[in-house]
Amino acid sequence: MEEATRLVLSLEAAPHKLRCYLWHRDACPGAAIATEFAHALKESHVWALLITPSFVQDDWCKYVMHQVLAEGPMSNRMIPLLQNLPHTEYPVELRFYYYIDLSRNPDRGHSSVNKSVLRYLENLAQKELKSHRKLDMSESSSQKDKETLKQCSPATSTLPVTNVEEK
Repeated sequence: MEEATRLVLSLEAAPHKLRCYLWHRDACPGAAIATEFAHALKESHVWALLITPSFVQDDWCKYVMHQVLAEGPMSNRMIPLLQNLPHTEYPVELRFYYYIDLSRNPDRGHSSVNKSVLRYLENLAQKELKSHRKLDMSESSSQKDKETLKQCSPATSTLPVTNVEEK
């Protein structure tokens, strides 16, 4: 928990002030654990899994890992973080994911996580912007198409119908 708290505090610090969900800090007291987790998972853009020797032996942690994998299979939304875990114990379900090893230099690892999260969020923002531009363009081109069709309708136009259909 100490390393998870340190990581969250570094992500939430200025200048970026990212919003993080840390189970023991942010879960609603008295709420159903699985419901709380499902909500947190759905509302998050990126998931960091701190994988320790205790993690790989705990059934709840394995459940969490499988839920994350089910939510975003083979996506770059998940960042596995290793701490004091030999590579031979790395979960086979994550074998196709790159991981960040926090064992040797936690501060460098935190910096790598921060950069990875920011890169993901920047790419997400760019995709959203492109999507909105395409939507705006399709709406405006759709409106232009409607106006063109209205102008080119047989009742108001001298254009032959065949040219309108080819358009």
